[in-house]
Amino acid sequence: MPAAPGEVPTALTTASVLPAVKTNENNRSFLETSLSAVRPAMASAADWCSLQCDLIRRVADCFLNTNDVDYYMDFRVVCHNWRSATDDPRNSASHARFYPWEWIVIDEVFQSDDGRRIMLNTYTGRFLHRKLQLLLDYYVVATSFGGFFVLADRSPPHTTCLFNPLTGALICFTAPMPPEVGVADIVLLQDLLGLSGR
Repeated sequence: MPAAPGEVPTALTTASVLPAVKTNENNRSFLETSLSAVRPAMASAADWCSLQCDLIRRVADCFLNTNDVDYYMDFRVVCHNWRSATDDPRNSASHARFYPWEWIVIDEVFQSDDGRRIMLNTYTGRFLHRKLQLLLDYYVVATSFGGFFVLADRSPPHTTCLFNPLTGALICFTAPMPPEVGVADIVLLQDLLGLSGR
């Protein structure tokens, strides 16, 4: 029977949709029933760790195909089996699959003094806010279109490094940063902005 205007239809009332819930603090069977319902859910979560290696690698490759290296890194953290089935970007820092090719750094001009940066994946349009603690120990000389940071050590002879912000890989070169690159200008700019007190 249709409901009158302003009236809630009987099929949508709470009593007809949901059964009444009994709350009895002395009834311990409720607790036991709840825990028994949780155990299968925990068991099904454990099944995710037993996925076949080729399936794990396929999912991981999907992240790398869109250059979502940060998702790939998070994916590897799930469990030991997923870590062992995938390549470690920190051990193969020179492998091009882990380069941030599609990433650009958005806030170079408005850099925060705590190492936070906003990056953009130009392939997917996804923004990433990332705190890069390592940047506090180096001068940021430049960023590349491919998302790498060119860094100079804060202490002389200002060792030159290339930093991948998505994997945390840091490649340092034996040659120091040439003085004409502008490390002194960066020091001066940081002194003017009051950022040299770190």
